[in-house]
Amino acid sequence: MKTNILAILCALTLLCLAGCATRTNNETPLTIDGTAEQDSADTETMETVSLNPKDYGITDAMLSGEESANISQLSLEALGAYFLHTDGAMAESSGDELYQRFMRDPDAVLSYLAKLGDQTARGNDTAATELCREIASADVFWYDATPEFSAILKERQERDASGQISELVKCLQVEYDAALERNPN
Repeated sequence: MKTNILAILCALTLLCLAGCATRTNNETPLTIDGTAEQDSADTETMETVSLNPKDYGITDAMLSGEESANISQLSLEALGAYFLHTDGAMAESSGDELYQRFMRDPDAVLSYLAKLGDQTARGNDTAATELCREIASADVFWYDATPEFSAILKERQERDASGQISELVKCLQVEYDAALERNPN
């Protein structure tokens, strides 16, 4: 009897250890408090990116503005999900944070956008297109079309002539040009 119980406990222990050893990056929990096991800049190893804010610990109260969300502490993935599921002042502040992160590290943001693939969050546009539109519009409407943003786009267009990143840079350029046309100044 003791031998059977010991064998069962050993088998359960091995199963638990095997489950831990096969964990993949897309199973890594990402939280809004910055305690995620995976850095948001490490998107190259991620297979998919969730657009569900709840996957990052973002509550309905945070999305509605009833509860504060410290957006500067959100991972890039959580920030994207937050932006895509909120509106009003919360969307403006998270849109500005997306823009600031793009200006600091365009490669990380482009890599994140590439991981979104063709997922949609609302409407007919892909989530990546919506985020490109927000980033480009922020530069035009909030920062008066900075030369730095244009330089980033130009440099990425020259460096990434084909592929998914190239398509995202083209999307940013299209959205930037459209924002310039809508800008009355």
